[in-house]
Amino acid sequence: MSRVSHALIVFITLSIPLLASPLWDGPPPYFWTGTYTIQNYAVNPLPASHEEGDMLVATLKSRIAARYPGVRFLDYVDRRDNAVRMSEWTGQWTSGMNACDLAFFAGHGDPMEIEIYDNTGTSSVMLRHASGNPLIWGGYGQACTKWVVLRSCEVLRNTDPAAYNGLFQGIHALAGYQSDEWQFQNAKYGCKKFLWMQYDCNYVNSRDILSTFASLWIDQAQAGWGFVQAWFRANEAVHYQEYTLGYKGPGIAPAVVTRRAFNIQKQQWFDGGSETFNDSYNGIIIAGDPNDQWEQESLRHSYVVYGSPSY
Repeated sequence: MSRVSHALIVFITLSIPLLASPLWDGPPPYFWTGTYTIQNYAVNPLPASHEEGDMLVATLKSRIAARYPGVRFLDYVDRRDNAVRMSEWTGQWTSGMNACDLAFFAGHGDPMEIEIYDNTGTSSVMLRHASGNPLIWGGYGQACTKWVVLRSCEVLRNTDPAAYNGLFQGIHALAGYQSDEWQFQNAKYGCKKFLWMQYDCNYVNSRDILSTFASLWIDQAQAGWGFVQAWFRANEAVHYQEYTLGYKGPGIAPAVVTRRAFNIQKQQWFDGGSETFNDSYNGIIIAGDPNDQWEQESLRHSYVVYGSPSY
């Protein structure tokens, strides 16, 4: 994909009435979050995984309460460092991340891998079982995971949508990075200078990506902004600020994988790439659905490169 050049976007909150006749189910009646954040890796520890997860949950909670007071919010799971276990990401039913509407991981990653702790507390990697079988995200029965966010380097570098078939056993959309990504705290930009001194500086933190993402996803839903649009724009806005600090390295490439399928009962297409919070499908979407609700299921992988050499 060719490099894309963008300017800083000014976000304006629009007041548009809710859809009179939603295509799907409207806002979800419940919204449970599960955050899994690791900082204390034995090699290359990270500085901001926990605050990224905290910021995501706090912003979602406040914005949902303001915009959709009827939605019941619950910070269901908050696992950190050694408490993050592989078993919670491999359950097919209602345990661990599969019990949450939104699952979030912050930690190291590689193509098709996230680095996570096993039951001995040592670091291991997985997006697949040791047997090579894909993990199952979404599950069957009462499992309810619809959205997954991975703040990990290169985890979505593989651009073949078929590579993610095993993960999409219910979820609507998966967000991550096709490129490297990093965490940063109080990076300065736009400082005024007097002799050798700097003052009136602006500061940017990687946690701002999560607060911007959550705000856009919830606040701009009525204007047509969905999970995917919010993810791309949040990364663009925050990394533009970082770019003004003088960073001239490789461009950042946020990526998404989304589900598309035809609902037999409603006789209409569902697209996880355009689904909005105020008109979401309150259920999981399973390829080869045993209840015969869905057919013609497919996946789409997309990414955009932001940053160097210019915006």
